[in-house]
Amino acid sequence: MLESLEIAIEPRSGDYDPGDSRWLDAVDELKQEVTAALRGQEGDLVERGRPVAGTKGELEDLILVLGSSGAITAAVTAFKAWLASGRNREIVLRRREDDHVTEVSVRGVGVTEKELIAQLQAVMGASHAAR
Repeated sequence: MLESLEIAIEPRSGDYDPGDSRWLDAVDELKQEVTAALRGQEGDLVERGRPVAGTKGELEDLILVLGSSGAITAAVTAFKAWLASGRNREIVLRRREDDHVTEVSVRGVGVTEKELIAQLQAVMGASHAAR
């Protein structure tokens, strides 16, 4: 079992503006796919608000919580399916540890599970990926 690890995920699109209802539907689809894939695994997808400087509001971050290798596999499967359903889709994976931020990006149709796992392991860091 992995020590629980949190990774921010940021879906992006080259086709839609962030406020476009079609894009918001696509982001909801990603949330549903990841949540469904993680059912029964030691993992979760949570939305967490963070303050935005100069405003009274918060920005919602999607946080992927991974607690087992099964959760990693489930997340990769969901990411692959979501990326395949739109040619200009991208997922940015970001992890902050102390003052260091690691960020990778996965794009588009045709990405393999092996490539996704490698990117996820890169953002997890060697100490977590080996567990």
